[in-house]
Amino acid sequence: MMVEERMPDETLGKAARQGAAARKALPVDRSPEDNGVVYLKIPVNQL
Repeated sequence: MMVEERMPDETLGKAARQGAAARKALPVDRSPEDNGVVYLKIPVNQL
């Protein structure tokens, strides 16, 4: 089980821009209650 934490908005924005292509290739968890927030299931040290 992986721990999920919401990143600060500025960090999330940066990660979203850098990971736009990666999100298309990696499996993600998308839950309705997250209102579109997508959690990438990859180790932080690989970002």
